[in-house]
Order: sequence, then C-alpha cells, then structure tokens
Amino acid sequence: MQLTQHLDLDYAVRGIDAGLLNILGQTREPPYTVSARGLKHDLTELGISSIADLTTAHVGKLLADAPEVVLLATGARLQFPSPDVRAAFAQRGLGLEVMDTRAAAYTYNVLLQEQRDVLLIVLG
Repeated sequence: MQLTQHLDLDYAVRGIDAGLLNILGQTREPPYTVSARGLKHDLTELGISSIADLTTAHVGKLLADAPEVVLLATGARLQFPSPDVRAAFAQRGLGLEVMDTRAAAYTYNVLLQEQRDVLLIVLG
C-alpha cells in the first residue's frame, strides 16, 4: 500500500541561465506558457513576441483551463501589461502576478509542489 503521493515534477523549472528556463530537460526561449492542473501539465508556445503584444484577446485562451494563480515572467525587469489586459484578468476573478523571471520560476515551482493550479506565462 502506497502511503505517499507521487508528485510529477517533470514540468518544474530545473534551472535558469541568462533568463532562460530549463523545463523538461531543455532550455526554453520565451514566449511560452507552462501550466499545471492536477495531474495535467502543458507547455505551449505563445504567439507573441513582447509584453506589448499581449492583448485582451489572449486572456480567454490563457485562462481556458481555469488556473488558480497566474504568474507573468517578464525578464530581468518588471514590465506590466496594458490596463485593459490587467482588467480582463480581474473581470475573471484572477490577479495577474507580474514578476521578474527568476522570481516567477521559483514561485511556480513552489506552487507546483503544493499541487496548485498554476499558469506561468514567460515573456522574457
């Protein structure tokens, strides 16, 4: 009888070098999203090149799996999306946590270990 639960941490961030994250044994260049929802994990390329390209049209797609927490990694310095984008998250009852990439990766790993439904958007 197994008394401990096995956590699938394959989608954890294993390293960070010059702002690039190592996930699934590969160094990934932004932009992309990584999500964890229970036992379901996903890594998806994001069809935008900068924070300025993030629009309200993207919000519905990003929130399709109804994450509890959304982290936005913006590189070495904080960059905030437009007020319209932030309002679109708020209208859906979610805050958008904007962080530098190192802090976002750390926070994502903590939430992943806690088995929280988390979406990490990596733009820089």
